[in-house]
Amino acid sequence: MVRLRPEDLQDSAISVAHQLWKEGLDHVPAILSFQSASTQAFCAVAGINEFARWLEGFRIPPAYLVHLRSLERYSEDFVERVREERAILNVFAVSEGEVVGPSTPVLELHGRLMSLLFTYPKALALFSESSTEFTRAFLEQSGSVQEAEASWDVRCSSTSERVLELVEGLGLSRGMGSAHVHRLLDGDGMMEHDLVDFTRSGAPADARSLLIRYADNSAVCRPLPDKTRSAAYHQQSIGEIGSPMEVVEGSRKIEVRVLLRT
Repeated sequence: MVRLRPEDLQDSAISVAHQLWKEGLDHVPAILSFQSASTQAFCAVAGINEFARWLEGFRIPPAYLVHLRSLERYSEDFVERVREERAILNVFAVSEGEVVGPSTPVLELHGRLMSLLFTYPKALALFSESSTEFTRAFLEQSGSVQEAEASWDVRCSSTSERVLELVEGLGLSRGMGSAHVHRLLDGDGMMEHDLVDFTRSGAPADARSLLIRYADNSAVCRPLPDKTRSAAYHQQSIGEIGSPMEVVEGSRKIEVRVLLRT
């Protein structure tokens, strides 16, 4: 279990959580989806294992409660609500080391909005740092000097319009709910395209599902992949989309198609 630190929490997200609590919306269910940026040609994903370990046994550090009290804009009732937060979430993500194209969901956090606001800043920091490192290593295989900075578009889905209004102030855009992400391969085992399915129409024949469950109610629900298995997933993904040189130089295009609800 990784101990939660005060710096893992974000004051602006806590401020929105406070407003939700005052309006009785802190228990509204929602989904936060992390998508690779639309401006990014590809990204090698990492940071999932570390986040899953961080989430397990979530407890608010006493030092952060002292910090909230020092701000004097939060009531003791709200501080007590923060102290009791356990961040009970379900986590779906692609495999560590997976290579994905632009606008592909790579992580979904399902739970009460209050829990999501306490946890997504850490997920964003871990994914940005770890994925940048993985992507840089991917590029170095082909001797490329292109920019390897990984960036994410975080989207919030909720049935409450008021919730969506509040989280937009955090830079979260509006999502379309839970997604199914499948990789379709041709007869040679090369990727034809990744399919992001919001229709719940089921997995296409001969498709590989990219999103898998990593945590159930914040408890790791399977043994997390070690470095050897993560490297194997990475090589499988490269084998499906082509070599780093093919991707970087543009002779292959990572295509993402989206099926929307009707």
